[in-house]
Amino acid sequence: MSALSPTAPGTLSPTASRVLPFAAFVLLMALGSAWDTLASALPALASVDQGWLYPVRTTVAALLLAWLWRSYVELRPATAAPAGEWGLAVLLGAAVFVLWITVGPLLRMSSDAAPATAPALWTEGGAAAAAWLAFRLAGTALVVPLIEELFWRSFLMRRVDRDDFLNLAPAKASLMAVLVSSAVFALEHRELAAGFLAGLAYAWIYRRRGDLRMAVLAHAVTNAMLAAYVLATGRWDFW
Repeated sequence: MSALSPTAPGTLSPTASRVLPFAAFVLLMALGSAWDTLASALPALASVDQGWLYPVRTTVAALLLAWLWRSYVELRPATAAPAGEWGLAVLLGAAVFVLWITVGPLLRMSSDAAPATAPALWTEGGAAAAAWLAFRLAGTALVVPLIEELFWRSFLMRRVDRDDFLNLAPAKASLMAVLVSSAVFALEHRELAAGFLAGLAYAWIYRRRGDLRMAVLAHAVTNAMLAAYVLATGRWDFW
């Protein structure tokens, strides 16, 4: 089905299916950035820790993915991927993690964009901390790789070249499309240089076999390793 073809009743277009989960996640992230302003206007919010917004946006994005799952044909390739491709995706994700913690701090959009100390929900401990961490890990290692690869690589990278992006084989995506999608992907992150290199890496493995699952796996490995690094070292500026 092309992006311009009619859709069945009650379903979303290919474009909307790939944009909606990502857009919902980003909008809720923006809500967190404006939390202090909202709390001053709505005193009832002042007693709510904004850290709970992460479980909320993870849940919303996960529910949208589940609702739209049948639309994601790029996650159901016709042929099985060899074991070596899965291993390559794992290695690529690990390499991007190393780039992230080494190159990342060299070019950041803002050095104080995130607190360098642990979130209040984590330092308080107990059941609240465990619940917050569970949602944080699920979001960063499972939900985010899916919504971002569906949006940045499957949709945007191919959409740069063709309106009916689903009809463009990933291997046929132009260099311009790869560079543009990777550059905009970098702007979503504080670590601009690392974000750009990560975008190139995930685009490369997607174009290699046309299997978006490889990009999702690589992205998931990067994020999972980064989560482990933050928890082990206390480098909360990476989260």
